[in-house]
Formats: sequence, structure tokens, C-alpha cells
Amino acid sequence: MNFPRRTSPIALLAAATMAFGCSSDPASPTPDASTADVAPADAAADVAQDAPVDRPARPPLPMCTAATDLSSMRPGSDGAIHVTATNADSELDRFGDYADACFSGGAVGQLMLYSYTMRAAGSLRVSTANAGTASATFDTFVAVLGACIPTAHSLTCNDNTTEPGTAALHARHSTATTGTLAAGQRVYIVVGGRGNTPATAQTGAFELTVRENAAGAENGPCRYAGDACEAGLQCSALAPGPESEGVCKRPVAVGSMCVAGDLCIRGSTCIASAADNTRGTCVGDGANGGVCLVGRTPCNTGFSCTVAIPAPDATGLCRPTLMANAECDVAQVNGVCGAGTSCRPAPTSSNPARALCFAQGTAGGLCRTGSSRCDTGLTCSSAATPTCRAEVALGAECDLTGNANYCATGSSCAPDAMFAGGRCVADGTAAGSTCRTTGPMCDAGLNCQAFNGRNVCQGTAGDMAACDWRYGSVTCPTGATCLPGGLTAGVCAAPFPETEPNNTPATAQGPFLQSSIVRGAITAGDVDCMRVRVPMNASLFVETNDNAGGCPGSGADTVVTVYNPAGTRIAENDDISSSVLCSRINGLQSGALNRLAAGDYAVCVRSYSATAAIASYYLQIAVVASP
Repeated sequence: MNFPRRTSPIALLAAATMAFGCSSDPASPTPDASTADVAPADAAADVAQDAPVDRPARPPLPMCTAATDLSSMRPGSDGAIHVTATNADSELDRFGDYADACFSGGAVGQLMLYSYTMRAAGSLRVSTANAGTASATFDTFVAVLGACIPTAHSLTCNDNTTEPGTAALHARHSTATTGTLAAGQRVYIVVGGRGNTPATAQTGAFELTVRENAAGAENGPCRYAGDACEAGLQCSALAPGPESEGVCKRPVAVGSMCVAGDLCIRGSTCIASAADNTRGTCVGDGANGGVCLVGRTPCNTGFSCTVAIPAPDATGLCRPTLMANAECDVAQVNGVCGAGTSCRPAPTSSNPARALCFAQGTAGGLCRTGSSRCDTGLTCSSAATPTCRAEVALGAECDLTGNANYCATGSSCAPDAMFAGGRCVADGTAAGSTCRTTGPMCDAGLNCQAFNGRNVCQGTAGDMAACDWRYGSVTCPTGATCLPGGLTAGVCAAPFPETEPNNTPATAQGPFLQSSIVRGAITAGDVDCMRVRVPMNASLFVETNDNAGGCPGSGADTVVTVYNPAGTRIAENDDISSSVLCSRINGLQSGALNRLAAGDYAVCVRSYSATAAIASYYLQIAVVASP
């Protein structure tokens, strides 16, 4: 997903003699602000605007000089000018040229136009993420233009704010900050809504705040010469200049809590907490959990980098160095396997559903690059990731992952009763075995079905019986789906429909007291939230799909977010991979959803594009007790 980025100022365009404005009602200031003065219109004739094909022709719009001028309004006690208005009656569909990074897909329209003259040199912050923008589903847009002509490039623009401390109520509202502007410089502020087309852009009441940030002051742009910031502040850019001027912020000390957007003191970085990824701690670079150093020894003694060769755009994190045969996790959260070893799935018979650091050339380890690729008695597999494996005879214990060993020709590894270990059986003779290539493909009571790239003989779980969510040896009765019930065994659940209203964590449907599947649909701007009750130290597994092993149809792109009982976002996923647009958060072994505190957690689903609908999706929520 692309997020808005702060860009360098663009050279201002010369004002044109004729331009467009807006014909909405005047802005109404808050009680601590005086009424805005309106500059007189020029004598030039009005210019008619081309009407879009889906809207009737309208009278010519007034000149830009008739736009509401906010310059004479008095800032409130918070240092910002407050304006309340609505864009419901706006007829201005197109104004300004906006960077692609400002929003993804759709269009902006129903635009309101304001003018403002800088009192002093500094940046200008404009925002609709305020209490007066009460509707959480009103998808707003803001921009600041350097000239009042329809094709003026934006100095800054934003669709959905990502500023720290922004509550879920304002997630679709907008905040943008310019680079350095000169004292006396006149700019134009655009406020509008998002939609599939300009004519269908969203409308609603909003509260706009406009705040100047002086150069060198807190939240202001860094100075290019002399002290970049005032005493006690730190510039976010190492060498501030026109292309990367940075922002002056009060730095957070090493070991102190930080949130997204905070600036840690030099030599440290804000690292998200495993339990709450909306908050974190300033960790020293090169230390345990800190950012790897580039161009020198990446980490302090005893730690290794999660990236083989750190680079400015892929630094990685420093984690404890793990020795051969130590337990690891593929996400490298708990540690990094040392040189000559790699984190690989452990044999199910010795450590089911977990991973170990395997030395190269050993059973389960990567093949060596030299002539002796594997230890004696092992064969290097021809898989995409060549692995050293041993052949196992019929009737012997085997590794269900196929990583450490494989069954002899004509036999396959079938899971035991709890799907934790396996044994080599003749193809087609047991649940979980590979189907025969000729009929009968499976023995009586079993059905041959495709599962994870192989044809598997499957049995069906009876009442209250466990199912096999990893290897597909035992499936659920018709109408039910196998969800994770632990690291090995699964539970069967049947889908049921979501019900509105459930647009926020506070109004989430539920609580669900066990693993569940919800069938839902999302309209433009909709959010569906489900509340699930989690016992102490249990973990969550959540996934969106089509309930048939794939993603929701028609290119649907979901985003899943999980909130803790206090309403704080603790985990979010957009895409499972670059080619799989459904969403998954697996907390069974590690991560933000592993071993949670008891309480009611909200799981919310939305469309990646606020204007895109999803005709049908399934949300799987598995509550898994810790072993």
C-alpha cells in the first residue's frame, strides 16, 4: 500500500489573470476566531468551466480572488485558525494538479477553495482531522497550491492522515504540511472529498485547521544555515537543504517510548513494540532490536542482522545470534541463525510446527555450494530451495514437512491422529497419503482432493473431531471449514453473515466466544468489525479469503486491522504477498497477536481503496489456546 509522502516544495507558478474559485457558503469560524475578510474581485470577466459529462452545465464560477481569505482570522489558543464548513453545495470539481502519492485511485471533487498569506517564514499545516469533522467515513482531501490556476501543482496534499496520535475516528481525514514558505507568500488551500469520479466525491461537514510553523521552531522546517533548530530540538534531516529540509522535533531518548512520527535522538530509531505496533521504543542502532548499521559492522557483539547486507533502503534489525539446532522463527523476531546455518522447518516428529537453525549439509539444512553438497547418506533435493534429505522406508517415521526426509517411491508421509508426526504408508492407503495415479486412487472411505499442490487422500472429521488445517488429511463436513485450533490440530466452523452497524471497534459485531468464520460484503467507505473474546495467553489467527482456498474475487483487495480491548491498533495486514491481495495475521507462534492478555479484541476489515466495494469476502478468526 502506498502512503502519502512529504515532498520538497515546488517552484511557485505565476498567478494567471483568469482562474477558478468556489461558490460555496462562507466558512464559519470557531468562537475564538474573527470573521474572515473577503478580498474584492478583479474586474476581469468570469471564465466558464467545462462541465463534466456526468453533470449538467453550470454558471461560470467566480474569480479566485473571491475565495475565502483566512489571513485575517485570529488563531485560537492552540495556535491554529479554525474553520467549519461543508462541501455539500460546492460545484468546483477540478482544481490543481496533485501528486500520485497523495491518494491511490479514484478522484477528488466537491472542492472548497481558501486563500492564506504567510505571516512569517515557515511551513504551513492544514488538516481536517479535527473534532468538527465528525463523520469517520467522510473521506476528505486537502492540498496547498502555490498559485490560483486550475493546473497549479500542489506544494503538499494528503488523502488519509498518518500523523501520530490520530484516532481511528480520523483515519480517513487529511493532514498535510508544506515545506518552507516565505513571509508574505500567498497560497491557496483546497478541501474536498474522495470518490470514484469528481462528480461523485463524498461530501460532509468538516473542521479545517491552518497553522504556521516557524523555521527552526518545534514542528517547523529546519533552517539551512546556522543552527538547524532551536535549542532542545533536532532536525529530522542530517543535512537540511532545499531537497531535504527536514522538520525540527523534540527528540526522544534511547529507551523511551515513541510513536510513529516521533524523532529519536541521533544514533537510535523508533522500533515498534511486538505487543502494540502503534507504539515503540527508541533503540540504539546496532543494539539488540535496533537498526543495522550500513557500511560497517552491522550489529554489536552477540547480534546479527536480519538482512545479509544492510543497505540504506533495506537496513534490517539486529537480533541475538542463534547457534545450530537452536529454535528460531522464520520472521527472525527471536533471533538470527548464525553463519553457516539457516532457519528451516523442524521435523514434525521432534518439534512439530516449529523451526530450528540447521547447519548447511545436514538433514533439513540447505545444501552446500561445494562438491560435497550434503553429509553422507543424504541427497540434495531439486526443490526451489535445495535441501539435504534422507530417504525413509515404508513403515518408518517421517517428516510431514518433507524438509528433513522423504518416503521411498510408492509411499508418502501420512499424519498421525493429532497431525503432529507422520509415518510412511503406501500411496492411497491412509488419510494424508498421496493419491494413487490409477484407480482406485484412495482406499474406501477416503476421497482424492487437491491440497497445497498435491493430490491427497482425505477423510472427513466427525462431530467434535479435529481436522487437519496444515496437511489436509482430515477435512470438515460440507458447509464447514477447518480453522487452526492449535499448532497442529484444527477445528471446524461454519460461516455466518455479518450484520450492520459494525463500522468501528466500539460497535463491532459479537463478541464471538470461539473460532468463527464471518461472511460479509463491503460497500464504498464501509468497514466491518467483529469482536472476539480471547482467554488469557491465547493467540489469534485472522485471514480474509473466499472460503475455498483463494482470495475474494474480482480483484478485491482487503486490509485487516486488530484492536486491543482499549481500542488501540495492535496489528494490521494489507496483502499476504505481492501477488496475494487477501490479508492474514498469524499470531500462533510470534508477533503482536501471540499470547494476548484476556479481553475482547476487535478485528476490522476494509477495502484498500476507500471507494472500492467488495461484493463478498470471508473472515476467518481462530482463537488458539497456548500449549
